[in-house]
Amino acid sequence: MAGRLSQKLMAVIAEGPKGRVYIAPTIDMEAAAFAAQPAWKPACQMPKKHRNFQPPAYGMSGLGDLFTSRQLAAVTTFSDLVNEARERVHCHAVAASSSDDGTSLATAGIGATAYSEAVSVYLGCALSRLASYNNTICHWNMRGGSVGGIFSRHAIPMSWDFIEVNPLEKMSGNWDGGIEWVADVLDALRSAKATGSAQQADASTQAISVGKVVSTDPPYYDNISYADLSDFFYVWLRPQGDCTISQILTRTFSR
Repeated sequence: MAGRLSQKLMAVIAEGPKGRVYIAPTIDMEAAAFAAQPAWKPACQMPKKHRNFQPPAYGMSGLGDLFTSRQLAAVTTFSDLVNEARERVHCHAVAASSSDDGTSLATAGIGATAYSEAVSVYLGCALSRLASYNNTICHWNMRGGSVGGIFSRHAIPMSWDFIEVNPLEKMSGNWDGGIEWVADVLDALRSAKATGSAQQADASTQAISVGKVVSTDPPYYDNISYADLSDFFYVWLRPQGDCTISQILTRTFSR
């Protein structure tokens, strides 16, 4: 709580010719980890007295405190690139169709503007997945050698050792993997035959449920803070080196 919590690089996991190799870090590796200078850090605060948010009890009060400097630099860069990608997709779409009605996706547009916004929505989904695997709550799964995301349950726990993923390498939590997961979901949705809709209505006067059986979960009250948990992704969705063995995949830290 006094702000004296620090980090120590414990190990580096690299891809070797016969599988992954665990090596002791060098001074240069640790210096590189702490040399990153992120241009931005989320300022959104977590609830201070809620059982589902443990980091504030240890002085990590904001969502930005859940990331190392290098993770902040990486996720911020990808976030900025999503905006850049939307602009480039728009330019390419205009060039291909020679027209744009200027109508956004939110207003049922079907032109270049809506198309580029739709692509950025999909990229935003991949960005959210990237953030969930690139923070200081993620742990290393010993079985199978993969990274466990921050949300193993509907809460943000405290983690005393964590993994820092290389988001450019082929492993769990990387950027390309997020793109593939989103693409797989979209392919599955294309074959879905059912459609759905949502609307708000007064429970005492609505007629939607007439002649139907309505089954609901028991009331959660504040058991799960869905809105506060969603801020973890929202802050990123707002506008705003080689190893001698092989490419470095992950780095293990402890507090």
